[in-house]
Amino acid sequence: MELDLRKLRDEKHLKQSELAEILGVKQPYISSIERGRYEISHEVFERLKERFPDIQVDTSEKIEKEIIITDDTEDKNLLNIIAEQLQRIKEKDAQISRLLSMVEACQQKIEQLEKGSFDK
Repeated sequence: MELDLRKLRDEKHLKQSELAEILGVKQPYISSIERGRYEISHEVFERLKERFPDIQVDTSEKIEKEIIITDDTEDKNLLNIIAEQLQRIKEKDAQISRLLSMVEACQQKIEQLEKGSFDK
């Protein structure tokens, strides 16, 4: 549910504390909703609609989120894809480690050869 509580307060010329009193909640709750930390509870939303019946609310985002959250099959598929990608990353890390070891061994041999040629 897309509800711009701050916009509503501004339109009604209310402070957070005044709206909180109207809705029977504490001011920090209103602040948290406005900052996006919490969604308004169903009960408080119903009180808001009773007090301000003219408010406009976009419910499409909430419905879309619910569909995404409740689709277990897609969640499992995504988790499988993530697990596969992690496995590939681990394999690439192992390959990189082996390559680094080979490069280090080659560097040591080159250093030994250079030292040997300079000693002569």
